Amino acid sequence: MGTAAGNVIDSKLPNTRGTPRGRLSRGDVQKVIRRNNARLRFCYEKELVKNPKLAGTVKVNFLIDTNGKVLRARVKSSTTGNTGLDACVLAAVRGFVFPRPQGGPVEVNYPFEFKSE
Repeated sequence: MGTAAGNVIDSKLPNTRGTPRGRLSRGDVQKVIRRNNARLRFCYEKELVKNPKLAGTVKVNFLIDTNGKVLRARVKSSTTGNTGLDACVLAAVRGFVFPRPQGGPVEVNYPFEFKSE
């Protein structure tokens, strides 16, 4: 299983307190994802037993709050056709803890690519 390089975008939350939108480097996001790769691999391998040809990409949109915790996560798209994998990936992402973003919450779109080796 590999993880593709995702993109980090500014928060789309309404700016209700007059603070700037947050920023977090792509490198910081990727470090956390790499550190949690075993959780993602577990999700994939659990479903791979049921379907040995399982492969595809699960694109996840998630919001990192000012404390570095994932406030919300959703599957933006998936080519796996496997709702079990999608749900497990979401649960894993919701447990990630990132460095504190600068200036406020940060929204991230990240494609997780799964393929058997």
